[in-house]
Amino acid sequence: MMSDEKTLSELVKLDQWISVLIHWAAYRTREQFEKALEPFAIDSKHFGTLALLITDGPLSQVDLWKRQRVDRTSMVAIVDYLERNGLVTRSRHPTDRRALLITITDAGRTLMQEAATIAHQSEDAFLESLSMAERAQLQALLLRLLD
Repeated sequence: MMSDEKTLSELVKLDQWISVLIHWAAYRTREQFEKALEPFAIDSKHFGTLALLITDGPLSQVDLWKRQRVDRTSMVAIVDYLERNGLVTRSRHPTDRRALLITITDAGRTLMQEAATIAHQSEDAFLESLSMAERAQLQALLLRLLD
């Protein structure tokens, strides 16, 4: 009976599961990232939304929630917060009367210029035990998994 328990224990040991390790690593880096963003009064979802608007914007709220991988209700709250703080504007979509177009403001761009620098420093601190080649490999593998 003891050997069966050990086998089960080995079978369910959490640090053997890549998905668990990815979750733990994501949790730890997100904690550091959120702390780094505190002085800017934004969190990682706000940062991601603003980043998408810089690289691909303006975007509809639907496009934003799909790309951010958050639910619609959360995206509305994110955009509401960013709009209240003068970081984005909402306007009618020029070709779809039902859609709203979200655009980053100059204040949003200025904030992101500073926040992105701090975000890179936070990520560098989290990944300091990896060489640059290992970081590139990790990024490539994660991107492949997300395809």
